[in-house]
Parts: sequence; C-alpha cells; structure tokens
Amino acid sequence: MNIKGQLKKLFTVSLVSGFVFGAAVEISPSTIPDGATDANHYYQIFTITLSDNGEAGAWTNGEDIVINFPPTIQLADPNTNSNYHEHVSISVGGSAVTLGATAHSSTTESSLVIDLAAGAAVVAGNKLRVVFPIKTTASSSGTVAYTMLYGGGDEEVGGTNPTVTFTSSAISTATFNAAYSGDNDGTLLTTGNYYPAQLRATTSLLVKVFGNVSSTDKFVLSDGTNSISFEVNTGVPTAN
Repeated sequence: MNIKGQLKKLFTVSLVSGFVFGAAVEISPSTIPDGATDANHYYQIFTITLSDNGEAGAWTNGEDIVINFPPTIQLADPNTNSNYHEHVSISVGGSAVTLGATAHSSTTESSLVIDLAAGAAVVAGNKLRVVFPIKTTASSSGTVAYTMLYGGGDEEVGGTNPTVTFTSSAISTATFNAAYSGDNDGTLLTTGNYYPAQLRATTSLLVKVFGNVSSTDKFVLSDGTNSISFEVNTGVPTAN
C-alpha cells in the first residue's frame, strides 16, 4: 500500500474510533467472593451511562437493557420464590425523567432485563444505577465478563462488557446476640418494642435530674403500657 493509501486508512480508523464510544458501565465492587448463596449473597452495583449514539436506530418506549450473567455468577433469590426481578433496585439520573426503568418480570437468574417504559426520552448522559444480589459458584477463580445488550442493538454503538475478578476469601457473616433480636412489628409485641430486650427487666437507670427544680417537682419516665416507670422526686431543691 502506498503512502496515500496508508494515510487514507489511518484517517478512516481515526474517524471511526472517535465516534464509537457507546454506553459506559462502571461496576462495583470489581472483586467478588466465590461461594455466595441465596441466603448469604453478595451485591453488585452497575452504573450505566447511556450515549444514545446509534445512527441507525433510536431508543423507543418499551425497549430493554439486558445484563447477561457469566456461568459462574447468578442473580440471587433471597426469599427463594423465583421472582428474581423483585430483588433489583434501579434509579435514574442525568435528566428530569425516570425513563420508567424497572426490572422486568422476565428476569431470570442468568439474565437481568431492565425495561425502559419511557425509552424514547433517553438522552446522552442518562445514568442508570442498578443494584442486585448475586450468588457465585464455589471455587470460581479468574476474571469473567457480563454481557450487555441495549435495545434492538443499534441504540448504543461501541462500549465494553464489564468484568469482575473472583477472590478465594469466604463471605463473613455476623451472628447477633439474642438480646438484639427484637420482635416482628406485624405481630403482637412482647419485647420487640425494647431494644435490646433486657431493658424490660431493668430495675434502675442512671438519671440526671433537671437543674433548679423545687421540692415538689418530679421527673417521670413511663412506657405507658407495660407497667415500667421511673420516678425521680428530689425532695429538696437542687441545682444538679
């Protein structure tokens, strides 16, 4: 190829590369543990910045963004009811509209479908923050990639698929003392309205009396329902 042909090819590559940027995806955290489960799951946060740079097509209402999971990562189902979409949180920034972005009911453990009910309102710079729980295959290692699909395939040109790297460290879980168990607010309360529960059996508290009270003033603390009350009667004037 002569010098003229080389310059023409270089110009063409430079021109194309200058316009192909597509949607950008930031992923956090980028390092995840192996062996996460539905019960002890981990979380991923995707921040998707749309470019709306497709010349052959434009976003329309009802189009989807699809996040396909690698084989060693699945969308977790903490309450094991197979309604995977209900565990996904989506917020939108970059414009005054929400784009009607919701996790669609067709979402599965291997494919998260984000429906843009108001997709026609997409403008360059719109950001979607997607938070979802994941489970991972035990003993997984290395780096794997999610696959992003935008609408019909011509709404976002370019872009990359986000990657995560496995770490062999296990998930650590904390077990709280029974004193912090409380109670279910949807049932008849027993000790759930005291936190921790031992407060119900408390017989004394350290109380600082209000200053400059007279001999007849009282300071009374009562819960009003469970016969627990504390009364301070100074008996003599005090400044402290």
